[in-house]
Amino acid sequence: PDGHKYLGAAIGQEDFCKAFLQKKIADWTHEIKDLTIIARSQPHAAYSAFTHGIVGRWTYALRTSQDDSTLLRPLENCVQEQLIPAILNRDPLNPTERKLLALPARFGGLGLIIPENLTSEYVHSQNITRPLVQKIVQQELSLDDTLYLHDTLKASVQKYKQEQLKSSADAIESQLSEHLKRAVLLAKEKGASSWLTVIPVEEHGYYLHKSAFYDAVCLRYGWKPKYLPDKCPCGDSFNVDHALSCPTGGFPTMRHNEIRDIFGGLLGKVCTDVQIEPVLQPLSGESFSGRCCTRDDEARLDVKANAFWGDTFQRTFFDVRVFNANAPSYRGTTISSCYKRHEQEKKRKYEQRIRHVELASFTPIIYSCTGGCSSLTNTCVKRLASLLSVKTDNPYSMTINWVRCRISFALLRSSIACLRGSRCKPSSYGHVLDTNIRLATAESGLAH
Repeated sequence: PDGHKYLGAAIGQEDFCKAFLQKKIADWTHEIKDLTIIARSQPHAAYSAFTHGIVGRWTYALRTSQDDSTLLRPLENCVQEQLIPAILNRDPLNPTERKLLALPARFGGLGLIIPENLTSEYVHSQNITRPLVQKIVQQELSLDDTLYLHDTLKASVQKYKQEQLKSSADAIESQLSEHLKRAVLLAKEKGASSWLTVIPVEEHGYYLHKSAFYDAVCLRYGWKPKYLPDKCPCGDSFNVDHALSCPTGGFPTMRHNEIRDIFGGLLGKVCTDVQIEPVLQPLSGESFSGRCCTRDDEARLDVKANAFWGDTFQRTFFDVRVFNANAPSYRGTTISSCYKRHEQEKKRKYEQRIRHVELASFTPIIYSCTGGCSSLTNTCVKRLASLLSVKTDNPYSMTINWVRCRISFALLRSSIACLRGSRCKPSSYGHVLDTNIRLATAESGLAH
């Protein structure tokens, strides 16, 4: 025979290897078509299957088989024209958007790779394994220096790939509209993509139904979601920016309270004397230099906890704010400046009073709707994860990823509730609540 299959790859003559790869690509194309059918009803599951499963198999096969990128064109056509529209519930993308979505989530993409971009994997694999191949050919048994060289080459290839990805991301960003460019910058923030990179396990709360997944992607890239009403019950025109800030229905307050409760719950596991919405001590003649400092005797913050930054009795007060960084009023401001502005507003309002009257420390918790946070909040989350990792005896890296994922899903679901939640009061059903259940049961002979 001209060749053999070995460990999922082909070894032998060029024609045999090419025919083997062509059959593989034909099988992959059929798999993408099957996945497209699933994506129409379960886009989140289909997306995860593609990014966590299928791509890994493609990468392995193309690391072990030399390929002409033209063989992969039919596969890319299937991904671009069938799978992506089914996952996103959108028309086929333009070339720039396709390149954007092919980037990893941490670069603002979705990890929906372009198969032709994987052809370089074969060369990288050859470079990394060359010292080991030489040892096998020479039948040398000592691998000490070779393993070190192998690790060095592997690190070098990883660094090269990261540089190439960054260069590609910068080139793609330069072609985007200002609106989409800002959305990508927000998507690149630490923690903003946690909901994308996690496997959708429903029992852990990491799963989105199809409409929620479509909306989540639209919110990520500033695309207009489908089937939005024209008017809000408050009387204003309804769009994404209005939905994320309109108080009618109480959804922005729910979003704030969700983050407050998550922090309160996690602090309760590692700190003492944790309290939600603690009331500050009333003033008795104290004066403050800041005009914005609150002087209300019933002033309260979101969370109080002992032993977070300091010793057992060192108190820390936290106050939460979640804002829409894509709102028209912020579009002329850098994202870092937006976070700084909200941090300073919170500090001007509370910090002086907390330090001088409560003799405690103050930490503002500032998040954007997309999942990013201020630098001080990021430090706070790292400290919280560090305490949790010690308490639960889990690795720090695992713990902080879990914390960020919880917060990411909370913000995402809250934003979707702002977008899709009903802001109308069910007044037509009010008469049901006025019914005397005991009287109605007795008079109608309804069985107990």
